[in-house]
Amino acid sequence: GDSNETETADDTGEKKKAGTKLTALGALRALCSSPKLLSLSDSDSAKAMAAAGLVPDDLGPKVQWLTTMAKVLQEDGERALVFSYSRKMVKLLEEKLTAEGIRVVTYHGETTEAERTIAVDEFQGVKNNINPTIMLATDAASEGINLGKRCSTVINLDLPWTPGNLEQRSNRVHRIDGTHESYLVINVVLAGTVEPHIMGILEEKSFLSDALLGEERSPDILGSEGKIKMNLIKTAFQRWESTQNNEH
Repeated sequence: GDSNETETADDTGEKKKAGTKLTALGALRALCSSPKLLSLSDSDSAKAMAAAGLVPDDLGPKVQWLTTMAKVLQEDGERALVFSYSRKMVKLLEEKLTAEGIRVVTYHGETTEAERTIAVDEFQGVKNNINPTIMLATDAASEGINLGKRCSTVINLDLPWTPGNLEQRSNRVHRIDGTHESYLVINVVLAGTVEPHIMGILEEKSFLSDALLGEERSPDILGSEGKIKMNLIKTAFQRWESTQNNEH
């Protein structure tokens, strides 16, 4: 069996044990974000998939789409906050976008407090050494920072497990003291995969939360976060498998 650890979905700044094997959901999620994530994985399961030719040797459509979007934003003098669940994805994007001439800063669990402060100051225009177009972040940046003064666009390259976490991401730019009249949230999902079904479940849970609590959202209304995550995974897989069976 595998003895390597895999990253958990939520980046809290510390590496956590997510089990000794790469799960089927983990593999699908990585493939949706970028096939390169499986190539970079330390998991023996991922290495075996790559060796068997089951992993495309490319960055994937999300990376290519973001690269194009970032170029447009930079040409227009706009900025965007880009979220991914994976530190490896953030680092992969940093390398790709930088190579394409896009100015970026990063904010994730392995960045120090000093590095995070510099990234926020640069992105907010408090400092102007970099003039970044993109802030690449994990959910380590989904709470406690205000980026609404210079940014009104959030791009979710992948989805968190609860609507509350999704809302936390958008709240980084949707602030009462923001300078923009409106803000834009783009959720990037791949058609024909499990992702649209996860999005649908998040929307359903968000609707339920609104109906019960108004503007207040609490993941505990549906039980513990762990229970929510397992229910989401189970339901999303059932829906995805159903569509696959209907196609064959």
